[in-house]
Amino acid sequence: MEEISRGCAGTGTIMTAHNSIFMGPIKEFANQKQKVDILPQFVTGELVGCFMLSEPGNGSDAGAASTNAKLDNGNWVLNGTKAWITNSYQSSGGTLFATTDKKMKHR
Repeated sequence: MEEISRGCAGTGTIMTAHNSIFMGPIKEFANQKQKVDILPQFVTGELVGCFMLSEPGNGSDAGAASTNAKLDNGNWVLNGTKAWITNSYQSSGGTLFATTDKKMKHR
């Protein structure tokens, strides 16, 4: 990744968003079935993942996220707006930052 970034910082950012920020949480926190179902096509590069953090008015401050996530009958319902999403145009999946309790702030 360092060598690629030395040649082109933009390409390094795209690869980091895909390899580390998108696939990293799946590798670390998903169950085995989710890993088998999701990761193979992203590992080969057939599909690309994106990173959704920035919001209008909050920038990239994850603790100030106004996008919220609510568990409803076993499904997560998201409500909010994201901007400047790395790899958004090409992506088939993404890592999204949201808050479940605004009172918790950065916790």
